[in-house]
Amino acid sequence: MTGGRLRPGLARPARRLLLVLAALLAGVGAVPAGAAAHAALRATSPASGAVLPAAPRQVVFTFSERVEGSFGALRVVDDRGRRVDDGRVSRPAGRDDQLAVGVRAGTGRGAYAATYRVVSADGHPVSGGVTFVVGRGVTAAPPDVSALSAQAAAPAGVGTALSVARVVRYLGIGAAGGLLTLLLVVWAPLQRRGAVPAAADAAFGRRAVRGLRLAALVGGVGALAALVLQTANAGATGVVDALRPGALGDVLGTRTGLWFALSAVAFVVVGALAPAAVRSARPGRTPASAAVLVALGLLVVAPALGGHALASSPAWALVPLQVVHVAGMSAWLGGLLGLLLVLPRAAAALPAGRERTALLAGVLVRFSPVALVAVGVLTAAGTVLAILHLTTLYDLTDTAYGRAILVKALLLVAAIAVAVVQREFLVPRLRRAAERGGAAESEGPAGSEGAAEDEGAAEGRGAAEGEDPADPGAAGRHVRTALRTEVALLVAVLAATGALAGYAPPKSQGVGPVAVVRTAGDVQLQLTVDPARTGPNALRLDALDRRGRPLRGVRELRVRAVPPGRAGGSDVPVDVAFVPAGPGRWSAAAVPLGTPGGWTVDVVLRTGAFDQVEAELPVRVR
Repeated sequence: MTGGRLRPGLARPARRLLLVLAALLAGVGAVPAGAAAHAALRATSPASGAVLPAAPRQVVFTFSERVEGSFGALRVVDDRGRRVDDGRVSRPAGRDDQLAVGVRAGTGRGAYAATYRVVSADGHPVSGGVTFVVGRGVTAAPPDVSALSAQAAAPAGVGTALSVARVVRYLGIGAAGGLLTLLLVVWAPLQRRGAVPAAADAAFGRRAVRGLRLAALVGGVGALAALVLQTANAGATGVVDALRPGALGDVLGTRTGLWFALSAVAFVVVGALAPAAVRSARPGRTPASAAVLVALGLLVVAPALGGHALASSPAWALVPLQVVHVAGMSAWLGGLLGLLLVLPRAAAALPAGRERTALLAGVLVRFSPVALVAVGVLTAAGTVLAILHLTTLYDLTDTAYGRAILVKALLLVAAIAVAVVQREFLVPRLRRAAERGGAAESEGPAGSEGAAEDEGAAEGRGAAEGEDPADPGAAGRHVRTALRTEVALLVAVLAATGALAGYAPPKSQGVGPVAVVRTAGDVQLQLTVDPARTGPNALRLDALDRRGRPLRGVRELRVRAVPPGRAGGSDVPVDVAFVPAGPGRWSAAAVPLGTPGGWTVDVVLRTGAFDQVEAELPVRVR
């Protein structure tokens, strides 16, 4: 824009923006399929519950995918709570899925717990541990792994604050992307056709610059806050400790942390170069405007490359779908924000009457198909993403991830309903008013400066005579209400999206084995199901006394697996025939678990003539 006037060259940036996004999609679409979104413990050395003749040189944890262990915690603790590890974390044989910590020389007889707190590929911390005994006849009880893991958890509220920071970043991405879409795809074509007066054009450009700067500020704050909170969440530290250079350096070494940082840099570029990009004589061809388009492309792909999509399988499908999903959200939400915050200032530069009404109607009519395409893309991509992340329809109600999807879908349906009403009824009404030359116009979609008197007159007339469909004041108020409702619903959708990013997709939770621990009286039961998928499964049951030693003197063991009783599988309980595999340990091979969903494993241990232990252990089968 030169001298406050947007040039026709804005048509080319629209194509260039599409080319940038297409190139980024082509690049990320070539990435290999990743592992599950949350790492699962596959095996340990020594094995859980093992009795060793001497202390091991190191404790090795093997996971289902690559993990980062630089944030804390691989520890070995004795029965008095004293650390006996040497604090040096390593990767045995250079394997990405293994982490090990050395055990100090001279560690003798006793009961020990080895715990871990690592970061999985999608940035979520995973913790747990195992116990083992060194020496025969040790009577000491191993430390409580659950208590040790709880001590290593992040402070209360850090996880929630991280979700909020993600939402703020999403809002910045949507606002910046939508404003540029409105500028390139809606406003510029109208300007080329001579439908935009010079005064309105100049006001629109000034307001667009301010809008882009505000979007960049909001998004940049969200990205930086997410980076710090991700450090605190992964390292189980407070926010102040997370600001240490060493801790931030650790989180920047992970994919999630890196993309939070890249998002912050991209927002800085958008904010700094917004005036030059909007006022450029040939937008899309100057270095400033090209840098803004590239930065926007990075922002659109950031949620996919730094979150579940790249860490899940099939990544070749999930990553492009997530990028398209974010692009659709940006065009819709950011475009609506532009109609509410930018367009009214441009309309206010014109006198009330036919010219102003014609401009408002022209922008809304041209934005309507853009919003329609964005809604279609958003809905289609979101549906396919849900299908790829879920294992069954029951995941929608049985898992936190599924329930968040349901909430998001309901809010989206409501927003689409409002958009349909606006497209089919309200915008045509405003256009008819413009064609009839409504001189009594009072306000634009969001309320224009200098229109308060006209608005009061229109409201008084509406109360006395009923609102005239051809009255631009009434039509403008209705459009404004619809726009604000859409924005509010879409912000709520973003909040649900932030919650989704904090939950593991159900499909990623299907990585076996699945371990369930329950305490019944003085007995702790540990059940392992492998692979926890429909079909034959291997089950192992461990029973420990209150000191953590294998339970002895069990006279009878009865175990029954009760299915969820849903269509597609058997409703008949399965009696599990366990065979002894050592003191306090039993195993069963090829147990048929044929129905996906939440199973209940009922365990009855009879330890005396009149003493028995009963427990129900929930197991999710994929």
